[in-house]
Amino acid sequence: MKTMMVVLTAALFSICHPASAADKVDSGIGEIRKIEVELRRVIIKHGDWMRGNMGAMTMAMTVRTGVRLESLKKGDQVQFEVAQEKGDWVVTQIKQVPK
Repeated sequence: MKTMMVVLTAALFSICHPASAADKVDSGIGEIRKIEVELRRVIIKHGDWMRGNMGAMTMAMTVRTGVRLESLKKGDQVQFEVAQEKGDWVVTQIKQVPK
């Protein structure tokens, strides 16, 4: 019975206190593996994200319109920020990290 109360309390809390917008943003550091400027997509091999929303991996991410990719190239070390939009991680900022 005690376990059931804990579960119900946790469920009610999550309904009344949904994740904030801050929970849907993160940042990381990685290496550009591929840039697809015309598709607004970048593939980055990255470490664990700062807020812990993603572990280390190589992944393709859409890049938000307005974020400049022209100065970046394959092999660049980058620092990036992402936001979760409609279930996908979208790069909202990206800049080269000096070697």
